[in-house]
Amino acid sequence: MRTLKPLNLDIKEIERLENIVAKYEIEYDIKIVTPCEIILFYNKYENIEDVMYETGLSRKTIFNHLKQYKEDKYYMFKRKSTSNLFKFRDKIADNFKKFPVKSYREAASRIAKITGIKKSTTQIYYYLINNGYEKNKNGYYTKNGVDNTFPIKKDSYLYEHLEEIEKFINEQYVDNIEIMINRLKNHFPLIIENNIEIKNVIKKLI
Repeated sequence: MRTLKPLNLDIKEIERLENIVAKYEIEYDIKIVTPCEIILFYNKYENIEDVMYETGLSRKTIFNHLKQYKEDKYYMFKRKSTSNLFKFRDKIADNFKKFPVKSYREAASRIAKITGIKKSTTQIYYYLINNGYEKNKNGYYTKNGVDNTFPIKKDSYLYEHLEEIEKFINEQYVDNIEIMINRLKNHFPLIIENNIEIKNVIKKLI
């Protein structure tokens, strides 16, 4: 009977994998759970034939998963497990642009509200990384680390009416930023910020 080198998983890693398996169909899909089961069975038996018997998978498939696991313990989360979020990618990006998040947990919660799809924080981590999100200087996760955050200013018409202003920009947009600033100031006379600040807001909204 053919064997491979032992994985020698520690208690913490075993518990992590068992926790993923236990949440099958609640939080994790089969593409993530199956590799975890393979790893746990192999750690237990240290024998491919026994793993084949337990999982019903081929020798080649099992070897492939074990090889990937040795290279990256979190590889199963990179196997297109967040592919059902793809059709919401632009919607998520638009939301995160207006209201950036500061943690993976916050991102997971926000994405669940936007899409109705619940993902683990680890899955969301890989979704953000694979879609170009980075932490910017203010600690927010934005596309390529660009600072899209707005300062919190009370009693400021400009910052309290961003959605209305964004809609106007989209309807009246021209490439000349100075023209856009004048249009905004004429349409929203309660905006009192200087041109530089208005310009920064426009750049973040377009």
